[in-house]
Amino acid sequence: MRRLYAILLLITLICTGLTAQGQTRYEDEAEEAYRQGDFIRAIEMYETFLADRNRGFPTYTTYFNLGQAYSQIGNFGRALVNYHRAQYFAPRDAQILERIATIRAIRPDLYVEETGILEQLAQVTTFFATWELTFLAIVVWSFMWGLAILVWKNPTFIKRRLLMLVILFTVLITGLTLNRVYIETYRPLAIVTQTQTDVLSGAGLDYFMMFRLSTGAEIRVMEIRGIWAKIRLFDGREGWVRVNSISQV
Repeated sequence: MRRLYAILLLITLICTGLTAQGQTRYEDEAEEAYRQGDFIRAIEMYETFLADRNRGFPTYTTYFNLGQAYSQIGNFGRALVNYHRAQYFAPRDAQILERIATIRAIRPDLYVEETGILEQLAQVTTFFATWELTFLAIVVWSFMWGLAILVWKNPTFIKRRLLMLVILFTVLITGLTLNRVYIETYRPLAIVTQTQTDVLSGAGLDYFMMFRLSTGAEIRVMEIRGIWAKIRLFDGREGWVRVNSISQV
């Protein structure tokens, strides 16, 4: 039995090593294409890598470099998609924040702060990645229950006051975490990736056009109905666009 476990462990290590080696080699080739100024090939290689999960798992570097390549050819919509995906891994990275701010400044649709209450609450926590916020909530919950046990065994005025403060902080962190997860699940961020897309009043071509969005515009996806997506702009306007005209982050 021990010999069998050893063989399985060896096979797992070999497979993991081969996958990591293939991933590194493939990303190195894409990066070399980028350095040589062949941005189209770099994009093709990165996109192929992302489409084939057998090659490995994407990282901050994968999405950031892909965003850089798209930015170099002037495709700011796709660039912004990948910068936001990179931000998921490194929400406090100065380079990502700078690139996102640059595209927001030069794209046709100007950036405005989100007006929705839930979205504004989610913005409060953008300093943390979602997994970091979730981990923090778990730690705070564990600390609260540990403190509650101490108060139950040896109740004092100071411990009770401290417990009340910890409970309030725990409720706050839990609420912010749940709100963040809700927004990312049911109102995900998306980017317009076509040069221009018409925003219609309903899910179909028989509805009238209300306005147009240009590439790089940031929106929230509220509903998917076939080939149509109901969207909400940061300023509160809503409408319907074709699903293939946007890309979810």
